[in-house]
Amino acid sequence: MAHGRLPLLALVSAVLIGGCVGDPHPPRTAEGLRMNPSAASGDRAQLRLGHAEDVPRFEAVADGGDFPVSVPSAWRATVGYLVVWEDRAARTATIRLPVAVVHAMQDSGADPVLFLTGGPGSGSLAPAAFPGAYPWTENRDFIALGQRGTQHALPSLECPEIEGAFSDSYLKLTGRERDARLAAGAAACRSRLEASGVDLSAYHTDAITEDVVDLAQVLGEQSLTLFGLSYGTRVALDLARDHPELVSAMVLDSPLPPDVRYDDESARNFRRSLEGIAADCATLPACSRSFPDLRARFFAALRDAESDPITLSLDDGMGRVDFDGARLAALVNTGSPGGIRAAPLAMHMIASGDTSRIRSLVSTAYTGSDFAWGMRLSVWCSEAWPFSERASASGPDDALFGYESAAV
Repeated sequence: MAHGRLPLLALVSAVLIGGCVGDPHPPRTAEGLRMNPSAASGDRAQLRLGHAEDVPRFEAVADGGDFPVSVPSAWRATVGYLVVWEDRAARTATIRLPVAVVHAMQDSGADPVLFLTGGPGSGSLAPAAFPGAYPWTENRDFIALGQRGTQHALPSLECPEIEGAFSDSYLKLTGRERDARLAAGAAACRSRLEASGVDLSAYHTDAITEDVVDLAQVLGEQSLTLFGLSYGTRVALDLARDHPELVSAMVLDSPLPPDVRYDDESARNFRRSLEGIAADCATLPACSRSFPDLRARFFAALRDAESDPITLSLDDGMGRVDFDGARLAALVNTGSPGGIRAAPLAMHMIASGDTSRIRSLVSTAYTGSDFAWGMRLSVWCSEAWPFSERASASGPDDALFGYESAAV
């Protein structure tokens, strides 16, 4: 996510107050989907466009038509919208999900690869703009499906109210004042979405799973190879459990199994990541010479900052900002290969206590994101948060000096 970790330190305790209201979504129904005869034939060339009254159906966008992502001209592609029921039990409203199918350079007849993005709440069409980065496009179709509620879906559950709260509170507000601003943003977004007719209870993992089933049906695919990333791995596991006949293979990148209580474990996992980076550094001669005794010095600096925060004078009107142990830990990026490579240096800079060097790690501007917070909260408030120990606790545990979950 573009905004980094700092604004997320109080997000669970603040945004969830306004966003997680009401009961989890009802159990999924056993009602079957109306099958499409042409899809059942297994003919890859047959695409169910359907009539306006057909649900599910695929509404293709003509070449040069309005679609959120452009596929490079070197690839053949089919783009358009999957139309499905918002609530498959009620069947009163439909939603439209963007789909990009990048066709194989050489058709081998192999199962297509379906990309399932993370989040929940992240957009997933970007891979279609860079198909050359994925080697399987040589002989497999590559499908990018915009999950319900995410950017470019109709409706999209984006929340400018929450984005505005982040911008207003980023490095400016603390404690209850910050919590109240974030909670108000979440509550305002929820109220607006509900007033517009969105059924927030229909946005959850089971519904996304059935969207994939509908997608396979209208594309005429008998089976899929799933490429899941983070939260997308949970969707993939859901599919394998409920529709094993549809899944020929899975690649799970950064798995998020359904039994994981992320809100209870993320701080501990982040600490283990930091400890692992320091341990690896100690085994590499160049790293250990440059950053000796990194683990002990880094965690000692975090511990000291709990009782005596490091005060930084920041630009862009931020003024003087106190950094406690959790805020300092959040300056270390472990979310990408590049971030991990740079992590020993960042940890060393924090351990040095040199405010000028630590200041260089801080972004003083909230850059915003295209994250669909309404989608994320709808999923998390029904499937994760109510079942966590953190939901009933007064605050985060001390696994990493009060570092808060970055899940929502």
